Amino acid sequence: MKGGVEASVYGLAKTLATTHNVTIIALPRKASEFANPHWQLVEGMKVRYLQAPKWLMGGIIHLPFILRILYQLDKPVVHIHGTGLVQFLLLLWMRMFRINAVWTLHGITEKETLHKYRLSGKFVDLVRHYFYTILEKSSLCIGKKIIVDTEYVKQEAGNAAKIKVIPQGIFLETFSETQYVRDKHLVVSIGVFTARKGHDRTLKSFAEVVEQCPDARLVIAGAMLDASYYHHLQELIEMHHLQESVTLLPDAGREQIIALLQTASLFVLHSQEESQGIAICEAMACGLPIIATRVGGITYIVRDKIDGILTVFGNMPHFAQAITYLLKNRDIRLSMAQEAKAASLQFNWQTIAREIVNLYRH
Repeated sequence: MKGGVEASVYGLAKTLATTHNVTIIALPRKASEFANPHWQLVEGMKVRYLQAPKWLMGGIIHLPFILRILYQLDKPVVHIHGTGLVQFLLLLWMRMFRINAVWTLHGITEKETLHKYRLSGKFVDLVRHYFYTILEKSSLCIGKKIIVDTEYVKQEAGNAAKIKVIPQGIFLETFSETQYVRDKHLVVSIGVFTARKGHDRTLKSFAEVVEQCPDARLVIAGAMLDASYYHHLQELIEMHHLQESVTLLPDAGREQIIALLQTASLFVLHSQEESQGIAICEAMACGLPIIATRVGGITYIVRDKIDGILTVFGNMPHFAQAITYLLKNRDIRLSMAQEAKAASLQFNWQTIAREIVNLYRH
């Protein structure tokens, strides 16, 4: 899984597959994915992997095939995830021919693409920003039933009556064990390797943490989405002499990530924009205090000074102070850990899937 959208689709589909017929049509996001189109049975779900397009809007060539699949199903409910040209055209088709459709808006694409353009300054990223902004706003207009994961996204999307807030879920049973062997010096950050996740700021903050806590160690794990950004992180590690204190784990396996969450003492994320943050929810379920930025939907997930500590994005000294404070204060850390674990119960996939099925029925 390359990120929150894939995790959300997988979690919902796997939960629904126990009581419903589920067919997944997987759209690749880049040319290296799904080179050969094929059907595959995955954990009771029929999955169609589509061939990767060679250009930005090439996915539209799959539209006729997708529609043929849908018309072979008996009275389907079509649940569309994410923002893109194919998703928009599917929504439009569903609306025109009165086929039941639900759309989950994952984050605010307009903001995320703008952040990317401001960082890169590339003309192609500016074009992509305007293109996806138009798609997102158009999809919001034509979508009849829309799901967002936090009140933050609902407010940003226009707070329309047709938008329903249903958080993305996690598999609580994966984290059901109550006693883990914790490494009191280990801090973990889970997030794809892109600038939006703010791993560079986490590294710079951690350089200050090591000065106060020389035994502290940081592991950053996530899918490799931006190789140039990953190399920048490697350079920062060398620049700040953190080779002995920081480990980067690109494309870490699921079991490896879960093991990290089960052995760490703190979870940190200096993200620039989040609609909810699945990794944060999973860390809470593992009983980890959260140190994160006060941005987007994070403020609806993490209660400041109860489940963890929230800081202003870009304020690296404060971020470093928060990490140091919790590393040095075991009792406060354990208290926050208990609160975080209790709060994570609201993200149970079983409960969330029932809410979504009710929306389907309507």
